[in-house]
Amino acid sequence: MDIVRLLGGLGNQMFQYALVEALRNRGRQVYCNLGLMKWEGARPVLIDKIFKGVYLNEIGDDAVNKIYNESSHFLANRRKVFEEICFEDVFFHKDVFDTKDCIFTGYWQSEKYFADCQERIREVFQFSCIPDEVIRFGEELSKNTVSIHIRRGDYLKHKEYAVCDEKYYKDAIQYIRNIIPDVQFICFSDDKQWMNKSIELRNEGITICSEELFSSYCDWYDMYLMTCCRGNIIANSSFSWWASWLNKHKDKIIVAPKFWINGWDIPDIWCDNWIRM
Repeated sequence: MDIVRLLGGLGNQMFQYALVEALRNRGRQVYCNLGLMKWEGARPVLIDKIFKGVYLNEIGDDAVNKIYNESSHFLANRRKVFEEICFEDVFFHKDVFDTKDCIFTGYWQSEKYFADCQERIREVFQFSCIPDEVIRFGEELSKNTVSIHIRRGDYLKHKEYAVCDEKYYKDAIQYIRNIIPDVQFICFSDDKQWMNKSIELRNEGITICSEELFSSYCDWYDMYLMTCCRGNIIANSSFSWWASWLNKHKDKIIVAPKFWINGWDIPDIWCDNWIRM
């Protein structure tokens, strides 16, 4: 029996759940524990409500604590590798599948973890309950629109995060324009005020997606709409990573920043056909 602990926002939860499906694909019995999501300030667990195919098979904290005690030998050898993976080791570890009866705590931010079950992951992460007006808006985006994701917010409070600057977005926009001359851009951001003040980006004629465009709106509709676009300029964010990965356009163009975390070169997080700038 294996347990995968969920933590972080929606994009991180998706990576963790992708590991769940990768383990199940190997014939293993896997549960999800939400104990880390109960801390003050933790993000809500919505992954099983947003996507049609997610089956958490939840296990409670008491059972996890019991397994921690029974698995002390394994944890003594492995916790240093996986418990602090976000800050000390964010590379792909192919040996995570070698040991059974594990508690997995980490972010697992690489397509390589689920390389052998990608179609299953796409099936699982089909959006549910998208309003008709949002679907219609997404259909318009599929023609020649490329999304831009700007992530600032909490990133400004953590020095380890590399906040993408105006030069990155300007270079990415120009790269896309060289390929799609009649391209339109739409921006999704957690800091629309900064976007509005950015003279460099404002002069590019970018449409800013806002909840005011719809009668009702949820934050995760941003991800859905980004998947509809002809291409994506992403931030160093698991949210827009997944939007790009789930984008079904066969000729999609994905531009990504070179650095995910300050001071780290993390080649495993990027997909092979993405353009890094």
